[in-house]
Amino acid sequence: MQAICVLSLAQQGNFLYVADGNAEVRVLNIANPAAIVAAGTLDIFPGLAGGLAIDGTRLYVAAGPFWGTVIASIATPTAPVRVGNLATPDSVLDIDLANGALIAAEGANGVRFHSCRNTVFANGFE
Repeated sequence: MQAICVLSLAQQGNFLYVADGNAEVRVLNIANPAAIVAAGTLDIFPGLAGGLAIDGTRLYVAAGPFWGTVIASIATPTAPVRVGNLATPDSVLDIDLANGALIAAEGANGVRFHSCRNTVFANGFE
């Protein structure tokens, strides 16, 4: 497997999601640690893949200065689908999820909390 720059990791089941610091999240099948297999990718161009967080079938990607947070469906882990993004006033460098909130490290704007009430993007944040 080709070496890549890794900024963040998130695991769910047999799949490891890898933020490569570029415009891509790579999906690796880690069911057999002795034979890790590339299983898919998520393009977040023009964002830069940084921090990752998973909640059920949603993958949240801190996307740097261009896209805030990218939201993807990982219902089919080998074929993640971008479903939207949460625009923020500054770069999102890292993210986490807690108690129904998306917590974003937004550079000079510090830490912001965004409500995640629904799984549908259009109604999911305020």
